[in-house]
Parts: sequence; C-alpha cells; structure tokens
Amino acid sequence: MPFTPDELKKLITEAMQEERRIRIATWEERRAKIPAYYAAHRKERQAHQRAYNVAHREEQRAYRVAHPEKFREHGHRRRARLRSQFVAPVDAAAIYRRDRGRCHICGKHVRQVDASMDHLIPISLGGPHAPWNVALTHLRCNLRRSNTGPAQLLLAF
Repeated sequence: MPFTPDELKKLITEAMQEERRIRIATWEERRAKIPAYYAAHRKERQAHQRAYNVAHREEQRAYRVAHPEKFREHGHRRRARLRSQFVAPVDAAAIYRRDRGRCHICGKHVRQVDASMDHLIPISLGGPHAPWNVALTHLRCNLRRSNTGPAQLLLAF
C-alpha cells in the first residue's frame, strides 16, 4: 500500500533526524579516527593527489592565470599556517579599494595587474595574515622591501 505524500514526508523527516542524531552522537569517535586513517594511508593519498594533479594540470594552470590574486592568497595563508600565525580571510579587491589604489611604499598608483599585498609585519617575523597587517604595494616595491619590519621600512627607502 503506497504512502500518502504527508506520510512519506513525515517518514523521511524522521529518518533524517535519526541520522543526524547518530552523526552528532558519534562525531568525537569518528573525528578521532581521521588522523589514524590519514597516517595509515599516506602513500595512497599522495599517489591519488599526484594522479589528479597530472590529469588536471591544464585546468589548474588556467585557473591560476585567471585568478592570480586567489593563488597568491593561498600561498600567504599556507605560509602563515606553517608558522602557526593567525590567519584571517584577506580580500585583495577590498585591500585595493581600502588603500585607494596607492602603493604604501612609494605612494604611486598601482595597476591591478601589478598589485601585491605587503605584510606590514612580515609573516616570517611573526606577523599575522590579516587585513590589518596587509597593505597594497607594487610587486617590485614589495620584492625590494623583502622581509624587513615596519621600522626598517623607513630606513630602507
């Protein structure tokens, strides 16, 4: 005998609630197994990732070319995490608007294709990757500054 739409909806809702209750109840247990799984299957995961990267190399390259700001942001976040620094989302377009398109080192206008985000306190010296520690610069000004701190910036230029 088929169910009415209301009965079917009620059964599905009850099943989903029960599944959610079980997931919540077993979350800590499942969470504890994740590091063990990653450690036990490290070689397989690396091989899978390498195969995926080879198969999708052109797509990844096209994405990097189309979105250089996101690719740079990924690198900044990764370096900060590796140094156990604070990491917050930093939107390159928002930093460009906030700084009104001016390089904070030389004061000249920055074209968006030449824009770079400079960490006022470099990540390598313990600075966070956060909007309040980032300023707009020309890529050449940022590379010239290197990883000098804020006080050294005034002396270097």
